[in-house]
Amino acid sequence: MTETSDSDVAAEAAGVVRHWGGAQGLRLLRNRENAVFEARLAAGRAALRLHRAGYQTLAAIRSELWWCEALADAGVAVPRPLPDAGGNLVSATDRGRLASMIAWVEGEAMPTPGSNLCAAAIGTLIYVPGGYTGAVAIPDLQVYDTVADAWSVV
Repeated sequence: MTETSDSDVAAEAAGVVRHWGGAQGLRLLRNRENAVFEARLAAGRAALRLHRAGYQTLAAIRSELWWCEALADAGVAVPRPLPDAGGNLVSATDRGRLASMIAWVEGEAMPTPGSNLCAAAIGTLIYVPGGYTGAVAIPDLQVYDTVADAWSVV
């Protein structure tokens, strides 16, 4: 994986956020597999994700966003994808990196955030088994209760 400096991803984010009408402020939250920013839009807080080149296909990113939209429509407290001014869920930076924006959802932080995560929703519970923090496997099943806004580790 090619590392991209925080200043480089900040410049990319500042350029691509115009597709969503611009932001009153951008704050870099993480620069790992993807670069994630808190964006203050006219409509409220959002998360801007600059996807690592070659990590996921456009179809895979769209599928993830459609899935989140379906969960949100069903009443699950997940981030709703925000289409850009042209109605697209995914835009490209001037450097060709894919970008997406999701509405900010207030909630309890995951006990052990990681990568390579999968999740399954059953009723009001979201189950997140395993994953990785760097090269270390997460041995736990983390469960989020969307009604209580609380995580537990099994």
